Amino acid sequence: MDATNSFFIWWFEQWGIGGWVIFFLVAVAAIAWIIYDSQSRRIRALGWLMGAILPALLLIPSIIFGFSATTQDQLQNLQETFFYIGLIGGIVPVVVAVGYGITYQGMRGCEHGHVYDAALGACPLCAPPRVEPVPEYRPAPDRTPPAPPPVSPAPPARPPANAWLLNEGANRTHQLNQGDTRVGRGKQANHIVLGDRAVSREHILIREDRGHFTIYDRGSRTGTYVNGRRLEGPLMLAHDDLIEIGDTRLRFVTSRR
Repeated sequence: MDATNSFFIWWFEQWGIGGWVIFFLVAVAAIAWIIYDSQSRRIRALGWLMGAILPALLLIPSIIFGFSATTQDQLQNLQETFFYIGLIGGIVPVVVAVGYGITYQGMRGCEHGHVYDAALGACPLCAPPRVEPVPEYRPAPDRTPPAPPPVSPAPPARPPANAWLLNEGANRTHQLNQGDTRVGRGKQANHIVLGDRAVSREHILIREDRGHFTIYDRGSRTGTYVNGRRLEGPLMLAHDDLIEIGDTRLRFVTSRR
């Protein structure tokens, strides 16, 4: 109880103004950081900013009480109320700033308002779709080309999903689809084709269902590893999971967390 009374006295009488000044400066610093960080990374954080500014206004009664002797005499019976709401006004902006920082850690925004993982380098939703060139087939002169081996039919194209596989070794980004995305070495049976000889022709399948992504091994020779553990059955992927197939490392990233 004595500690509470001492803090109460410190709040209104420290330095002749009141210790609330420290809480006020901390709240202002939290608000300024949200403004600076959101503008530098082009993230629309109006809701977070208002969530920090509005509680900070609760410090106004303590400010008026600290500078006006007339107010102190007239509102003496409300001094305890001013103390508690001022304490809330000094703490909540800091909590909001921490929540903003955690939510958008490693993220950036584009000029169209899309928020994406900074590891992608550019907004994948604004970039034009990349069309892989189809190599021209040239048979050897005076030689009948051998019949191609039977392969699985090419899977139908599906709309893109808000998720990608980042090939760290080749520095390439592969778009995942809504529904099923097949990954392997075979050119005609997969949506994403990898040139790694240690990858099976039909290695993994990533299935999207209402924004959730599940990975399946398709009976590959070398197996599939997620975050260092061998895949024994279907597994739901989370942002930043590391997928290893053959000698290829794929980082799963998504704008929806």
